[in-house]
Amino acid sequence: MPYPYAASLLEALMAAQTSLAAVLTALLWFRPLRPWPASALLLASIWAVAILPVEPNFLAGIGAHLAKDHVAWVMDCAGAVSVLSMIVARPRWIAVPCALGAWALSRITDWAQDATLEVGALHLVWFGLLLGLHARSAHPCAPAPLPHSTASHRLSDVVLFAAAAGLALAVEHFVLFDMPGSGDEWANMYQADLLAHLKAYGTPPPCPDIFQSFWVFFYEGRSFSQYTPGWPLVLAPFQRLGLYWLANPVVLGVLAVGVARVARRAAAAGLGGVSVVGERHVAAAGVLAAATATLGASMLLNGGSEYAHPMVAAGFVWSVESLAAMSSPDTGARRKWVNGLVLGSASALMACARPGEGVLLEIGVFLFFVYALARRRLGLRPVLATAVSFALLAGFTLVVLRLQLGAWFRTAYSITGLFHPWAVMVLKAARPQEMRHVVPLATGAYMWWPAAPALGVAGLLLMRGRARATASMLAIGPLCLLGFFYFNGFLHAPATGYGPRFHLPFVIPMAVGTGVLLAPLWVAACRRWTDRSMLATGGPAVIAILAGVLGIVRIAPLVYPPAWAEMHRKTAPIRAIRAARLHHAVVTVTRHEVYSDPLDLVQNYASDTDPDVLIVHEWDGPQIACGKERWADRQWWHVSGMDEATLRPE
Repeated sequence: MPYPYAASLLEALMAAQTSLAAVLTALLWFRPLRPWPASALLLASIWAVAILPVEPNFLAGIGAHLAKDHVAWVMDCAGAVSVLSMIVARPRWIAVPCALGAWALSRITDWAQDATLEVGALHLVWFGLLLGLHARSAHPCAPAPLPHSTASHRLSDVVLFAAAAGLALAVEHFVLFDMPGSGDEWANMYQADLLAHLKAYGTPPPCPDIFQSFWVFFYEGRSFSQYTPGWPLVLAPFQRLGLYWLANPVVLGVLAVGVARVARRAAAAGLGGVSVVGERHVAAAGVLAAATATLGASMLLNGGSEYAHPMVAAGFVWSVESLAAMSSPDTGARRKWVNGLVLGSASALMACARPGEGVLLEIGVFLFFVYALARRRLGLRPVLATAVSFALLAGFTLVVLRLQLGAWFRTAYSITGLFHPWAVMVLKAARPQEMRHVVPLATGAYMWWPAAPALGVAGLLLMRGRARATASMLAIGPLCLLGFFYFNGFLHAPATGYGPRFHLPFVIPMAVGTGVLLAPLWVAACRRWTDRSMLATGGPAVIAILAGVLGIVRIAPLVYPPAWAEMHRKTAPIRAIRAARLHHAVVTVTRHEVYSDPLDLVQNYASDTDPDVLIVHEWDGPQIACGKERWADRQWWHVSGMDEATLRPE
């Protein structure tokens, strides 16, 4: 999908930001600042920034003359008003960090270039942080924690798994045509097919140039994917069964269950602003967090693809959950041992799928692992289970890479420059005008919704007791990853694919924080007997839920139809070949005659030495002549066409 991943960036952004402002309004209604003018001032700041993307056009339409720095001036005013609200509110010490934050936001507004929408979204994140900080400070005493058991929520986990996997399957079938839409996805499938046939690499075909694909390399008599084997290893059994399209939906279901468990564990440990935590709080936090994580357009589109990013996000949340369970006194001895296996496996798969991202995301987990080990919260058997499972998967990956490249501790990324010199990663600091891609708060606002950084930050601040360690693990890893993105030259330009996919792990802390934040609203609305009116009790929850649903409904027609149109054009040649039901044929494809680059379309498995249909480049010169001589007994066809492709015999 081309940036900005939606038919109208402004319309999609407004759908997300007004929905977010409505949820923040519901939170202020549920936990108002005292005295009431403080709430009114902060609410004014929130809505001024939320509608700012369309406010200049509206004012110009009624004849107002605006200064060139009008947008920056409004954001500075909103920051100043938020400081005033904290001065009025109690406790007043929050006004000090609020003033420092407003000053920092003003400097960022001046520094970041071509990032007005992102800076506005950053202001909303700051307002969410203030709400979380105020709620935490107004109720300094944490409630007594509840004993946490996963067994009592098994039915809920099954339902969440099925719902998430079903939604991803629906998007994959109706939007993505059950096909890989890029050379990246195909490279993962290619390597998965090799692993499914117990091979680390394949043999390059005859006339190799006409079989060239973007990220499948023919190197020293071996063929293999650029990507490390973590995700292909998970994909391999699905590939062998002919169900590759089922792999990521299953991963998304696993992710939903992991997010729900982390949110339930955090809620059971204690919530700031809640005097008594009950089972309803715990259950509501899990459901709301899982829904928040899996209903976003970017998560569902990637969950219907063959990209590795959903698996990295799932590995991250399960490493957090398993370590929290291992260190908890509520977990039995056998369950701790099982969680050790999960921790080692999840951590290894992340690092073996996307090494840089996987290692950085695990920094917070590793730090808490060392802390828990020093405090003797971890037994010997769970630690050994973690070490063994990690070593087995990491060792397997190292052996596969050694067989592919002929050297230890190298990955295929080290030879990318031999095939695509432009694709070599360059480490450099992002320039001010590139920050909107490093931190895509504008496009992320609607591609992640109903996950939102403002709600996630507020929820993480409300975690108390043992959940503080969970909040730290959820925050440290993504922050380290963000630092890597700041220096990664690839992330300084708009990412192609299904939304800001490199940032999918950030959805995990957003979703867990949102579940923790909104659970008290839901529980309050479900109470039968209360000394407050029905409107005061149920109103905040109704507004928050309606805002979330309306945001999803408004964003969907702006994101999914363009994704469908893009995939319809990209897959036109493959669909034409399948519709023709060719037998014993070779199909040639030429650049500029189809919508996709032929390097994305040449899809031939190494495990099938005599496929019914071969897809090749129509290169000029000896390579195509080599192919026609090698497969002279086959019927040759040529495919062309943009929106729809047609086949003609050669």
